[in-house]
Amino acid sequence: MKRLKYFGPSKGTAKRALTALTTLAALGGAAALPAGLSEKLGASLVVYADTADDVEADLDALNDEDLDWTATQEAVEDADADTELANVKAAVEDILSNLGLAAYDDDIEFGDYTPAAAGTFSNPAGVVGSLPFTVTLAVGEDEETTWDGSLTITATPYVWADLEAGFKTALGDAFTAPINQRDVSANTEAKYLEYIKNTIYEVMDDEDYAIPRDALTVVNVVGPYFEAPVAETSESGGSDGYYEFKLILTNGLEGDDAIDFTSDAITLTIEKASYDPRQDVDDAVALIDAAVSSNRFTVPQRQAASKGAATAAVENIINNLPGFADLGVTLTIYDDTTDPDFDTIFHPATNGTASAPAGENGWYLFFASVGKDTVRNSSSDYPSCFGELTITASRYYAPGEPVPVDPVDPVDPVDPVDPVDPVDPVDPVTPVTPGGSGGIGSSGSSRSSSSSSSASGSSASGGSVSVSKPKSSPLSADEADNFVRAALTGHKARVILDLKGANGFEISASALNAAFRAGKPVIVRYEGMDAEILPADIAGSGSTIKVSVKVENGALTLSFGDGK
Repeated sequence: MKRLKYFGPSKGTAKRALTALTTLAALGGAAALPAGLSEKLGASLVVYADTADDVEADLDALNDEDLDWTATQEAVEDADADTELANVKAAVEDILSNLGLAAYDDDIEFGDYTPAAAGTFSNPAGVVGSLPFTVTLAVGEDEETTWDGSLTITATPYVWADLEAGFKTALGDAFTAPINQRDVSANTEAKYLEYIKNTIYEVMDDEDYAIPRDALTVVNVVGPYFEAPVAETSESGGSDGYYEFKLILTNGLEGDDAIDFTSDAITLTIEKASYDPRQDVDDAVALIDAAVSSNRFTVPQRQAASKGAATAAVENIINNLPGFADLGVTLTIYDDTTDPDFDTIFHPATNGTASAPAGENGWYLFFASVGKDTVRNSSSDYPSCFGELTITASRYYAPGEPVPVDPVDPVDPVDPVDPVDPVDPVDPVTPVTPGGSGGIGSSGSSRSSSSSSSASGSSASGGSVSVSKPKSSPLSADEADNFVRAALTGHKARVILDLKGANGFEISASALNAAFRAGKPVIVRYEGMDAEILPADIAGSGSTIKVSVKVENGALTLSFGDGK
């Protein structure tokens, strides 16, 4: 058969040209339009013969195993999708043209184009693209021969070896200049590590590297970092610190796709910061905020019976936070009037009753302001500490009902409001004044306790009140009586007289008998050892009993005698 190849502006023009050239249809070779007709039609036409052998030769050329049906992503990609598709089609047509098969509208049909995806740190090989197509080799009245093919678009690979040197340079540049201690929000190792990671992330996020953040591991190579301490006075300039580390990048793959990079040691220099009272105020605010977040502001009803007592309780909690006193800041507690959800700032707790044993908890809303020199945290551009003091109601216990561990203070005898001195100054029930004089006589009965334990260990058996007055002389009868009666009032499981330096005490028999009748053991604690006072120990004694203490053979010995 004959196949006509047309070069011109439209298919309609081609048909008109074919009608004019019917006499050329029988030609066995190629012929061109006459010059005048070509000018008139604005086209050119070539007529040539296609035989079965011609088609077979074309198929053999297309099926050649050595024929490369690929194009690179770099060669064809373009920001404009239409332009990129045109580039891919042109690549197919170039290959066909090189085979002597000119490709035009009537000869090739393209399928759906899938762009290639460049390689990444997590997938270095990338994802190949493709463009399927169909080539028509011969067209006749009774015959049509086609060939299906596909152009593969090879992805641009992610070659870490080509990027590594640039990455190391960028990384070194990021840590060349030292940072000031105040460039981070807090002078802690965690904050410096956070700063280091964020700085590395900026390098990793660069489009040249595009490394995912979960591929990073930072290793401290020198143990604990050396902080740059804040100068304590305006005359002191502090000292420089540093954090030395290595970073590891890995994509978790194996074989040729694996990327495992470990940097050389890198040092972040932390310049010393001159004294600034704001740092101390910052630290104080952080301590208070942490105490608020951890529900540290909780006291029993007896320690916040009034608004003034609640304020004092809040002050006491803050002042006894570990490290707070070392900051040298001044503390002021104000009422918090900013919360519209509460009708009142101070709401006292309600005692439990027989009908409502649990009682009702109270609350006190407060604002804690701290300052040092001319810096305070109550200004408009500075953090403020808002909190709520929870006041736990005193529960009602029916006669004979077992008294559980106090939920506010399960590790008795350390008072959560005042861990230094269990006799809290905001507790008017147990006023303590310096007193007691003279030694304790050694006459009378004595008893040695064979059990000894640490202060913390002995408190595990139940709730208690630890009462003491650090001094070298004995506790007076009034002091000891107040301690015992306070324990009874507070519904404690037992009474602990922790002497803490006192060398004995006097106590009334009535106070001890009251504890015995209530079923509350009376424990004497001295130098970390405990001994219990039994009813038999005071039998036959007068109204006032002297108790002396000493340690014998690793046990606490109590000696009892009548008071004067």
